[in-house]
Amino acid sequence: MLLSGCATESRTGPPRSPGMERTARYVGERPDNAETDEQDHDGEPVMYVDGRPITRGSMWSRLVEVSGDTVVDEMILDVRLASACRDAGIEIGEDAIAREESLFVETLTGTGVSTDSESARRILAQVREARGLGYERYGALLRRSAMLRALVADDVRVTDAAARLAHDLRYGPRRQARLITVSSSRDAQRATARLRAGEAFETVATEMSTDVSASRGGLLAPLHAEDATYPAVIRRAMMELPVGGVSTPVALDRGFAIVKVVGDVPAPSGAPSFDVVADAMRSEARLVQERLLMSQLARELVEGAEVRVIDPGLRRVR
Repeated sequence: MLLSGCATESRTGPPRSPGMERTARYVGERPDNAETDEQDHDGEPVMYVDGRPITRGSMWSRLVEVSGDTVVDEMILDVRLASACRDAGIEIGEDAIAREESLFVETLTGTGVSTDSESARRILAQVREARGLGYERYGALLRRSAMLRALVADDVRVTDAAARLAHDLRYGPRRQARLITVSSSRDAQRATARLRAGEAFETVATEMSTDVSASRGGLLAPLHAEDATYPAVIRRAMMELPVGGVSTPVALDRGFAIVKVVGDVPAPSGAPSFDVVADAMRSEARLVQERLLMSQLARELVEGAEVRVIDPGLRRVR
């Protein structure tokens, strides 16, 4: 999900609004020793090993190899979104960022779990650790999501057909699956080898998957065949496999996915008719459209950026 600088007030700053308090609970306070200048510290030690210094500069190329491409895309999007919001006269406040966090937590926990519960905080902490979302990246993720949602707001059109599809997605027959996503063919091969050797899908998903479901052993909420929040190739694999079946790696826009079908989920008996829940279904349809438009806009902004890479290390991953 493309959600990234949400700046909370300092400990000695002005009082926070309720929305800011909720955000601070998850984002965390900015570390006391966080740098606020832009001095060149490449030659300064960041740690010592047996008394020998390790400098920031010596770590740079390795850090770039680990996540340089991802961070570059995030920062390109930060810059271009900020510019687009300025051009559109859009300002993102703390309430908008707090709402993005609530939506993010709801996505992780599924329906029925309060975003203020201890369970929600625990799941969010696990996801942040697995995805390397510390103070800076998580805050920036939320701000990006808020900017994207504001920019696409006027393009959302919730028709009666879309609302009825949302009703079918929620109350129609679905399938439940587990998912592993990885960023490279090499990791896809490693995951497949571990599964064929008899390791539990849940274990491999927890240890290797880059999807937010990794903290749940890759378990996804029951999914309808027409649910466009997941790539078509994943949904197709889910529908074509028998219960218990595991797919071969399928190619995504970025990386690969492996799917295991857990079971079929029939339409619930006594499900409310569309007329009874029409307003709620329109809200769900709006969120689905927003997510799709946000992903499309983010991709267009990154691909359309004029980027000149100076650092040799970044050139190798960009």
